Amino acid sequence: MRARRGRVAGVAAEPGDVMSAERRAVAAMVFATLLWGGTFVAIRDAVAAVPPATLVATRFLGAGVLFALVLAVRRRRPTAEEYAGGALSGVLMVGGFYLQALGLRSTSAGSSAFLTCAGTLLAAFWAWLLLRERPSARLVAGIALAMAGSALLSLRAGLRLGAGELRAVCPRRGSSSGKIRLWEHAARRR
Repeated sequence: MRARRGRVAGVAAEPGDVMSAERRAVAAMVFATLLWGGTFVAIRDAVAAVPPATLVATRFLGAGVLFALVLAVRRRRPTAEEYAGGALSGVLMVGGFYLQALGLRSTSAGSSAFLTCAGTLLAAFWAWLLLRERPSARLVAGIALAMAGSALLSLRAGLRLGAGELRAVCPRRGSSSGKIRLWEHAARRR
């Protein structure tokens, strides 16, 4: 099998360079997935020692300080509409993270991660409701398949959700709708 010449970052590349770039991309995705999955274990362990409200407040306070620093460096003040959109999204995200941290007190980190992933799929339906963007049949089929897989991996005996699992999946509804609100705002700004 003969290797092809390709382009890496817009520059002609040798076959080894293209493969190397693909390997780096796959390695970066694997690392990001491990980091994302590891946060569920870290939060589960943290809520054993710190109240969920304190943990979430500390996380969002830290994020707020970093965001304020970015705005200061960019020397750009958000508009009133951007403040309102950010406040709505922030309330939905804080609520979602709080319920998830609370849920991690009574469910496994793995179940919470799978349910979070499955719950995020609801974004397509929020987009349909809020932005009038109907999901395609292929997307609906993919969502159904992903939900079924998450259910098989996460549901307890008798195919039921425990209190911890319900707390883990409910926040994704708020988080998904918050993301859609941000997309909606970004679309209006274009």
